[in-house]
Amino acid sequence: MAVSDSGVAFDPLAYERKPGPQTLADTEPGGLGLVMMRGFSDNMRYRYSEGRNQLTFWVFWSGPG
Repeated sequence: MAVSDSGVAFDPLAYERKPGPQTLADTEPGGLGLVMMRGFSDNMRYRYSEGRNQLTFWVFWSGPG
């Protein structure tokens, strides 16, 4: 799948996740999108070209059995 937008350049592959909260009270909703993308994708590629962010990612499914 390829996703493209004209927003500010942002390389999700270079983004380093902040340390997680130490307690449930410190937990805030959100912030797991990139973690999930990295965890479920088999391959990801990013580039910024002609004023556009371009993220391509692959997920390979095996057949039944």
